[in-house]
Amino acid sequence: MDDTDATAHYTLCGIFRLSGDLEGCRAEAERALSLDPNHTWALGLLGADHTCSGQLSQALAALNNAMRTSPHDDVDFHVVGHVRTVLCRRG
Repeated sequence: MDDTDATAHYTLCGIFRLSGDLEGCRAEAERALSLDPNHTWALGLLGADHTCSGQLSQALAALNNAMRTSPHDDVDFHVVGHVRTVLCRRG
């Protein structure tokens, strides 16, 4: 694997997430973003990871950045709606 390839790290992030390793997922997403801060897919997976971990403010920040970099990706919009709903219910 090319350690300087953001998409390779994003791919590992997805593998870790599917296997239930949220810490590994987060580490690989952050590595991908250190290489390419506008990697939309890594931002989306980081947002999903934060959502699963209950870190909703961080999730919203990552997902808003994902939507900024790719405004026509409707998947991130659905996740943001879910996060905002939960935040509103928490008051």
